[in-house]
Amino acid sequence: MKDGMQLSRTVRINEEIKQVVRISAGINLMAINAMLVAKRSGARSAGYGVVSGELRSFSGRLESIMLETSGLISRMIGDVASLLNQKRSMARIGRASGMSEITAGLLEEAMESKHLALSGMQNRIRELGDRLGLHSETALRHCQSGVALARSAKIESVYGGEMAGVLEQVSVEVEGRMLALFERLKSLSADVRAWQA
Repeated sequence: MKDGMQLSRTVRINEEIKQVVRISAGINLMAINAMLVAKRSGARSAGYGVVSGELRSFSGRLESIMLETSGLISRMIGDVASLLNQKRSMARIGRASGMSEITAGLLEEAMESKHLALSGMQNRIRELGDRLGLHSETALRHCQSGVALARSAKIESVYGGEMAGVLEQVSVEVEGRMLALFERLKSLSADVRAWQA
């Protein structure tokens, strides 16, 4: 992959991660709201309250995964940018060494040092990319359980008595956000796989 493309994909992945964190935070707030509504509707919606609590735990775990992922992508952006600078520097040294034999001899050691540094950076970026891939796949699998929880909340909303309509409305919103989150995570995983290729 060309270096400029690698950097732009890395930045795009970073933006997707930010979107996932925003959606997850919204689900967390909705789960808190759902827990409060379930509590108001009494014992009949105890199951809904339990599912809402699980949704809240889910969003907290997902935010934790995504914060770690954000740290990885931030380091990757820095390393990819540094890699591009190193390559530009090596190109300048290469042009300068072509000017004369004396210059070439003096710059040979600098070029070897740059090659070693470049190789180390490329390995570090690859390792970060592998870890990013694992994180995105973990988040995607985790989100599948979140979708199931959202559907369970929708089922439990039926037992909410006079608050059933409100519980159902909240459940539909949570499910919609959860499905949007799932799609965003699928896109993120695909982008990470493309980045790794």
